[in-house]
Amino acid sequence: MQLDPARISSSLDSLRGRVSYRLLTFLTLLVAAKAAAKPPVDLPGSASVSAGDSGFTLASPDGEWSLRLRAHVQTDARFVFGDGDGGFADTFILRSARPYIEGVAFGMLDYRLMPDFGNGRAVIQDGYLRLRAVPWLQLAAGKMKVPFGLERLQGEAATYFAERGLPTALAPNRDVGFVLSSELWKGALLLELGGFDGQADNTLTDGDTSDGKDLVARISGFPFRGAGISALDGLGLGVAVTWGEETRGEVEAPKYATPASQTFFRYRAAADDGTGGVLADGGRLRLTGHLQYNVSWFGLLAEVVWARHTLVRDDATITAEHLAWQVATDFVLYGGDSRFDGVRPTAPLGFGEKAGPGAFTLAVRYGEIALDESVFPTFADPDKSARHARNAGAALSWWATRSFRVIADFQHTSFEGGAVGGDRPDELAFTTRLQLSF
Repeated sequence: MQLDPARISSSLDSLRGRVSYRLLTFLTLLVAAKAAAKPPVDLPGSASVSAGDSGFTLASPDGEWSLRLRAHVQTDARFVFGDGDGGFADTFILRSARPYIEGVAFGMLDYRLMPDFGNGRAVIQDGYLRLRAVPWLQLAAGKMKVPFGLERLQGEAATYFAERGLPTALAPNRDVGFVLSSELWKGALLLELGGFDGQADNTLTDGDTSDGKDLVARISGFPFRGAGISALDGLGLGVAVTWGEETRGEVEAPKYATPASQTFFRYRAAADDGTGGVLADGGRLRLTGHLQYNVSWFGLLAEVVWARHTLVRDDATITAEHLAWQVATDFVLYGGDSRFDGVRPTAPLGFGEKAGPGAFTLAVRYGEIALDESVFPTFADPDKSARHARNAGAALSWWATRSFRVIADFQHTSFEGGAVGGDRPDELAFTTRLQLSF
């Protein structure tokens, strides 16, 4: 018996739609039942109000309702050297400007809304609801980070460097969909399964017009947590996969940039008559494996991402495979503890007996990305797009407090190909950042 790939793909798309619909229906009914079962009552005491490095919080006496106001602002000065004729502008930018609200409703429904006005545009970065039906099971729906790349999942305020590394270029960014997750044995194991609209690598949109959707699965955790070996409590491991199907013309082929946000590879663009452009058309598969480790004064992040895309240009079709990896370390030189969600100064800048100079850290990174040789020259111009990039970086950070940080970041990226008759010139980039996040 022969298998019909078209029928299989259609059946999987239908299955993804039914699963998504039923999970979201379950979410709606469960919240409604919760609200109906607990009518409003007068509770003793008054609402609590607090302010600090976790934001401004208003909470009901029973803790079942809360509202938290937070903010995240990054302003950068970026200088790029070695760009020949000055193709990249040295610039001052408002990198991120994100006021956001989050909280709890009914004691079981978390919510978050985070717009971003940085980089001269207004977008919704996060906008989702998360149902905590039982302690070990959660269902999130809306726009959120896709549970895939480790450095992407690290908070914007906590990354070791001003910008993320080369593997993130191949990973999905934020997308609209749902994630069902289960955390077991106090974080020793985390299981995540989701469905999303599906976007090109490292892109962010609010929807699509394609019937094709992405399935995402991730298994991660801290296998030694609770084992009584304190030195290994902070060791985390994980693997993840995304799989989806795209229709010609509805999702563009991705482009890739250095950690200094300068594009070094792009597929051929369409001519004025609409022909000659490269588009996604067919299956897209991504795999990743990652490791993280934080203990006292030391932090480590390592990941590898492999991506396979089916692309079309006029009548030509290709399956391209790309690979990227990196290893990044963060050393606390003075005054703090390394954590995945940011350094905690032991004596933050301020007044009083416990005040001090804050914490100082040094981060070092090396990573590479290799693009499929078969895309040249039909799908990408070898005189304009590099086939390989290597990045080495170092960054000094001053964590004055948990909320306020100053970064001096230096990145060196070398290339193979990408220029007429040879290699694209090495890129040297220096970025300074002032960051406030609470």
